[in-house]
Amino acid sequence: MSHVWYETYDLMTVQISTRYGNLSVSYDQSHHAECTPDETNIGKRPKRKPLITYHDCGTNHRTCFSSFFSCLGKEHEMNKKFCAYHVDAPGMQDGSVEGVPEEFEGEVTLDKLAQQLEDVSDFFGWTRGGTKTNNTEVFAIGVGSGATVLSIYANRFANPIVGVILVSPMSRQANYAEWMYAKWFRVKCVRARKRVSESGANHLMGRLFSKYGSDGFAGKFSSDLALTTRNEMQDMRVDALLAYYDATVNRLDNTHIAHSLKCRTLILAGSESPWYNDSLHMNSRR
Repeated sequence: MSHVWYETYDLMTVQISTRYGNLSVSYDQSHHAECTPDETNIGKRPKRKPLITYHDCGTNHRTCFSSFFSCLGKEHEMNKKFCAYHVDAPGMQDGSVEGVPEEFEGEVTLDKLAQQLEDVSDFFGWTRGGTKTNNTEVFAIGVGSGATVLSIYANRFANPIVGVILVSPMSRQANYAEWMYAKWFRVKCVRARKRVSESGANHLMGRLFSKYGSDGFAGKFSSDLALTTRNEMQDMRVDALLAYYDATVNRLDNTHIAHSLKCRTLILAGSESPWYNDSLHMNSRR
């Protein structure tokens, strides 16, 4: 299948054909030109290194990362040395008119999402040991469900990841309470059909911002970031959102990954994060 490019906000977005259907990846075209080596500059060190981002459930790349990169400013070292490639989970990109691709042939899993990243790496020519590049060093940052996807991908043999930041990764299987909330959330999504309900949005906001934190006190989630995230969330495709949510809840125990990650790894979690204990557990196995 041919690849389709189009502009979204100030970024270029490409629909990449993967083994599980098309996947949207957005990046700054000017940074990309200074980042990806080709046959004319093999052996030269790229000016910018690729940085893969993967968002949490209930967000997309824009609502999860745009504030972070904007606050850093253009002169920050991260923006000067890296070109961010923002990956959106299937059907979660802005203005998506398509849900989960038929190529998944059943349920979406975090493992399948990680396999899609292998195809993204091949598309941009980053695959370590391949013939397209001079073994490009790739970095990554993921949040929540996206952190778990990236940890699975970084654990795979012959991937190009050399450094990863995992924010609130989920290293263990869902507990009983999470399962019960998931059953309730599925019912809400089925009834909503086209738009996430207020109660369903509150549930996801609690996962993203923590209802015990200052911003989530009494379920208000009153900051500008939280209000924007809620509004954007309710405009997302319910079927795609539920598929990513189910993949998160049905995750396997990934404790073993902490032992085998060979790249430089930084694991972060706020004290009120629902995955704080998971992050501590993963750190203890490093």
